[in-house]
Order: sequence, then structure tokens, then C-alpha cells
Amino acid sequence: MVRPILFITMLLHMLPAQSRLVTVIVRPEPSARDSGLTVFIAGNTVQTGNWQPAAVSLERREEAEWRITIPADSGTVLQFKLTAGSWATEAYYDSGTTPRNTIIDVTKDTSVILRPLFWKRYILPKRPEPAIRGTVRYHRQLTGPGLNHARDIIVWLPPSYEKNLKKHYPVLYMHDGQNVFDPSTAFTGYD
Repeated sequence: MVRPILFITMLLHMLPAQSRLVTVIVRPEPSARDSGLTVFIAGNTVQTGNWQPAAVSLERREEAEWRITIPADSGTVLQFKLTAGSWATEAYYDSGTTPRNTIIDVTKDTSVILRPLFWKRYILPKRPEPAIRGTVRYHRQLTGPGLNHARDIIVWLPPSYEKNLKKHYPVLYMHDGQNVFDPSTAFTGYD
């Protein structure tokens, strides 16, 4: 009885894996759309570019839809990410974290719809123009007791400060003020 079961098991392992089709549909949110955008897939198989971020492009179907159909053997675990041509332009699905790989355990023909929110360093909103309200005074290379290195100090004065020098204003001291006063100098484009 054991021999026939063993024989059947061996025979099943020798059969070729059944080929399946995985369709990846990309419909970026409006914040991630661009008329000149080309979407690429980079993943763990030859069909997904062997992790090369610009090797396999998706076909643009509509104004805001790209598709690719990938053949994969049943039992394959596909892992991939989307890019706009490089790892510096990887698709993001939320604004806070580097996305994990999309993982599909191929057992049948499958379709997956992905909706990127934005492309890292590509289709972020245009950096705003300087928008300082009031006056900013820079005190460069300030030194003093307790400072190991010279520091630049930035002082923001409200718009009415110059008009009424006798008025007292509350003071707020902020450390690491690179994102405080001006969105055009903030690394994220927002203050």
C-alpha cells in the first residue's frame, strides 16, 4: 500500500507545474498621476525584471490605468514593487513608510489592483514658493558656553513686530528648526 502512494506522490512531483496568469492593474490616485508617467514592475522573477526598477514596463491602458499580465507557475510566490523608473521613484501607498513588497502566492489566475498615493521624489506636490510671513533674521555661526560647535540661529519675528517695537511677544524656542518657518526650505516641502 505504501509503494503505490509513494509512486503517485513521485509522479505528481514530476509533472510540470500548471501555468497561471497574474494581472497587475495600477490605478494611481489623482495625486500620483502624470501624463508622462511610465510605470514599471520590479520583482523576484524574470517576468518582473529580477528587481531591476526600469526593466519591465506596464502597458498604459487608459489615462490613469496601467496593466501587465505575468505568467507564473502555480506555487510560485511573486514579490514585487512598482516604480516610475528607479528606486528613487518607488510607489508609495501611504505617506509615512517605505512600502513592503507586494506578495502574491500564485495558486490560480489572479488579478490585483494597486493604487499608489504618490511616487517617491517624483510626483510629490510642487515645492511651494517661499512663504514666510513676517521677518526672519539669521545669526550665523553663533558660539557660546555649552555649544560644542558654532550654530546658525534663525529668529522669526511676526509681521507686526517692526510696526510696534514696544509690544511684548511670547517666545517659543525650537530645536532643529529646518522645517519651521519656510516650506521652500523644508526637506518635505511643508513647514
